[in-house]
Amino acid sequence: MPGTHSITDVSMYVNPVTFPIAIAVSSSTAFATLIASSTNALFMTAGGYKFSDFAKAGIPLLFPV
Repeated sequence: MPGTHSITDVSMYVNPVTFPIAIAVSSSTAFATLIASSTNALFMTAGGYKFSDFAKAGIPLLFPV
């Protein structure tokens, strides 16, 4: 779209769509981590879960998106 490029996009010679895609992917990876919300930390301590348990359940959620 003309006129929507920021100075950073133009000076870096990068496709401006790259930045929103990077943000979308990084925010969706929160499903695969314990630090997605504080509730996950409560379940980890109370349920005896490990960090790898959250990754096992969260990584498959990234692919349907």
